[in-house]
Amino acid sequence: MFCRKCGKEIPNDARFCTSCGADQQNDMQANTTTVKSNTVNETISSVSEKLESTNSFCIASLVVTFIAFFIFDYYNIGGFAAIVLGFMGWNAIKKNGQKGATLAIISIAVAGIKTLVFFVQFAQISQSQAQAYGAMNGLLQWLEDYL
Repeated sequence: MFCRKCGKEIPNDARFCTSCGADQQNDMQANTTTVKSNTVNETISSVSEKLESTNSFCIASLVVTFIAFFIFDYYNIGGFAAIVLGFMGWNAIKKNGQKGATLAIISIAVAGIKTLVFFVQFAQISQSQAQAYGAMNGLLQWLEDYL
């Protein structure tokens, strides 16, 4: 090993240079810090590259799906929007070769399930309203006949 300050040869386990007295341990810690910061920077750039290459429609579709799924969505607008965004993302992925197919599939599937649940609930509500409306008409007819 060589001293980083004066360049003289020193033992590998030396903490200080025998020639100039420079602290060799701090230099090693500085190199370790530099390596760690380079690793962190590479990781951040790798994640940002992955996010940039992922289709934004797929990300938006997934966000809208979970918002619509966990927040009361009376008219299922969020479910319909998530399905549309998911298919737009899927289409863009096929054309441009971007990433995000899994996100598109998940959001379309979850939004589709939510939409099916919406239609079942809507049909049940409509049926009960029709029954109530029929009962009201029957009552009105009865009142007209007997009054």
